[in-house]
Amino acid sequence: MADLTKTLDTSRAHRSTIFRPTVSPLVAPKAIALIDARIPYVELLVNGIKSNVCPIVLDASDTFRTIAKILRQYSNLEALHLIAHGRPGQLYLGASWVTAQTLQNGAEEVRGWGQSLAKGADLLIYG
Repeated sequence: MADLTKTLDTSRAHRSTIFRPTVSPLVAPKAIALIDARIPYVELLVNGIKSNVCPIVLDASDTFRTIAKILRQYSNLEALHLIAHGRPGQLYLGASWVTAQTLQNGAEEVRGWGQSLAKGADLLIYG
């Protein structure tokens, strides 16, 4: 069986300075999918995301600050997808575990995410 990861197109993803979203700046995405870089076959996942969703692969060390910086570039998003590894009560996103305690510690930055979301937007977490 051929190794599919070598032939997959990763141009739709944003990964720090390596990948940039290909959603046209003239056509704002309706949703953002923030994907942890450690997800197996991340390229396959990126290529399978709907065209109106901008996939962004996270590999940063300061998760909440990085997400806030990314989201400041967008407005009126209908959905924010967080795709990462997890276990009960925890999500490993970026370079840190997201728990009730880390959410409380980063509450100010997390609240700021709402400025990029439309009224009634969905926050979908996959872990």
